[in-house]
Amino acid sequence: MILPSCVYEPTRSLSGLILKNNVKSNYETFPDQVKEFIKSECLEAIGDPSPLIRATIGILVTTIAAKGDLTNWPQLLPTLCQLLDSEDYNVCEGAFGALQKICEDSAEQLDSDALNRPLIILIPKFLQFFRHASPKIRSVEMFLNFTSIQEFCMEKGKPKLLYMYQNVIDVIR
Repeated sequence: MILPSCVYEPTRSLSGLILKNNVKSNYETFPDQVKEFIKSECLEAIGDPSPLIRATIGILVTTIAAKGDLTNWPQLLPTLCQLLDSEDYNVCEGAFGALQKICEDSAEQLDSDALNRPLIILIPKFLQFFRHASPKIRSVEMFLNFTSIQEFCMEKGKPKLLYMYQNVIDVIR
């Protein structure tokens, strides 16, 4: 485990931030096995009981995604979407936090042909949480939808707008 739970929480967070800085500076030089290990451990820790550690993992995940390009981590978005459906609040909130950071840092990639336009899947997924019991998840969901819909509609293509409006109407009903 990258950030073992037996270690003092601020120490774990600092370790994660140091790893993030190493990823930011040296990711290209990491052996593939190290890259895969870090990715795997991040996804495993995304639902950590500590909000501080979940936030740190989200920062690390988005740094890896931005540095290594989302096309080099094809299972990331599908896995995070799957984790949104978890019954465990920590897992759901951790996945939302990571997706929020990815939407902020890699927005242009989310509507790219190279990734098969994941926003087409993400926006309806986010809209499912419009009435979530948790105010925090609802606020992140609203932010994600605003950010995603803004990116999605940048080209102002009518098919995109019609698709987006249909999803919004379906949620409001």
